[in-house]
Amino acid sequence: MTPAPGRPDEPRRTIEPLSPPAGRFDAVMGAAKARRYRRATAVCSVTGVFLAGIFGGLAMGGVSGVQQRVETVAQNIGLRVPSTPSPSHEATSTQASPTRSSSGKTRRPQPSTVTVPVTIPPQAGREKVRGRVVDPTGAPVVGMFVYTSVPGAKSFVPSASPADVTGANGSYDVPCTGGAVLLTPWQLNVPLGRTADGHWAATFVSDPVCSRKAAPTVTSVEPGVTVQGNVRTEFDCATEQFPLWVWLDGNRAAAVRLSGLTEGDQFRVSGLPARRTVLGARGHHTPVPTLVGIVNQDVTFPCSGIPTPTESPSPQPTPSETLTPLPSATSPTPTDTSTQH
Repeated sequence: MTPAPGRPDEPRRTIEPLSPPAGRFDAVMGAAKARRYRRATAVCSVTGVFLAGIFGGLAMGGVSGVQQRVETVAQNIGLRVPSTPSPSHEATSTQASPTRSSSGKTRRPQPSTVTVPVTIPPQAGREKVRGRVVDPTGAPVVGMFVYTSVPGAKSFVPSASPADVTGANGSYDVPCTGGAVLLTPWQLNVPLGRTADGHWAATFVSDPVCSRKAAPTVTSVEPGVTVQGNVRTEFDCATEQFPLWVWLDGNRAAAVRLSGLTEGDQFRVSGLPARRTVLGARGHHTPVPTLVGIVNQDVTFPCSGIPTPTESPSPQPTPSETLTPLPSATSPTPTDTSTQH
């Protein structure tokens, strides 16, 4: 009989471990290296996605451009990107370790899955105003500034900056604000110097279509009118500079602003519509009727610090003048009767 375990007379034997199958050690080391390589590749891919998204997105539309860039690059390299916002956390990488099946064969590890949180821009899907600008021959007009109307204004108030500029085919794409769209050859309400030149006339698109599916609205523009003239002052103030405002259709909110004008300078604004225009020269408003061709109109500026002369009241007489009035120049001179005969 075999002695019971733990008895003093039981001989102690060293249990030799079983030798691994041939080539098993190399297979395990190779799998471990493959896992490390895949993890390093996943980390580098995520880092590259974010860096490419940041630098590329800044040039393609700010935060929304960054998010779209990250999503596009991630999809191109085979990463799974959720379409809905997920909680803010670091990108996670999962790797299945090799396991043995019931048949004794080693299963290959599954590829890594990286989750990148992406937020959909809230303005996505908003309706747009799409249009195209052409000349009378149908050729596209390039470089026209496109202004949208400020929502809620009683009359047309242009946005602070152009919403778009017409491209190579004369097209534009701006947000829908519910009001008219104004096309201009120059920027509005910014200093432009002594001249503002434009070939095509500023034109209103009075009924823009708000839709992402409708065909672009085609607007034909005509050659513009030119208003030019000389700068004059009420007094001699040759060193002072003046701004000149040209109100389109008499609308002060939509104006071409000239700057740096001095006494004796010539100003010029080209590209005006053939409609009523007002020249604003520091409180002096000069209406210009319907424009045709080239209109010459000088403007006069008041000098700052010099009051405009007004009719002064008649001086009041002093008490002495009241008691002893002087004879008027028209009163007859008294004659000496002693000399008359």
